[in-house]
Amino acid sequence: ALFFFFKQKTAYEIGVRLVGSEDVYKRQTWQKESCLLTAQGSTRLSPNETAMAQLLQERTMPVEFALEGETVTLRRCVVSVEADGNGFAVTLTGQRRAGTPPVAESVCRQLEALCEETIVRAWQSGADLLRLGAVRALKEGPGVFFTTKNACPEVRASVKMLSF
Repeated sequence: ALFFFFKQKTAYEIGVRLVGSEDVYKRQTWQKESCLLTAQGSTRLSPNETAMAQLLQERTMPVEFALEGETVTLRRCVVSVEADGNGFAVTLTGQRRAGTPPVAESVCRQLEALCEETIVRAWQSGADLLRLGAVRALKEGPGVFFTTKNACPEVRASVKMLSF
């Protein structure tokens, strides 16, 4: 099981994997940094890694990233994962608030790198954020065992922004 713990005075379990406070839950906002707890131990995540992990698990929207040059807020995002050779292709299709200026390509590249780094870091800590093992099993059939005990697979992320 995968848990996120956030610094709060009162905490309770939300679903299976996320822990937050009642006040935070009502507003659907989260602390800027968190701790990823797995059977292998705990790993502190940066604010951007926390936001990316939440986005990858489709936990909360909007999600905000403090990147070089600007802060990017995604109002909605669809995450798709496809087994691709020995690795995985992850596509994030994001939407910003209407009337927001388009996101520069350099910002999309930063989000791609952050996505890849967050997936690998979580994997190395024993957390399969995107259920890559299940994706691999669907492609290759029954009998395929692919878990975080295996070396982290190659992950290629691409970020696309919808424009209005």
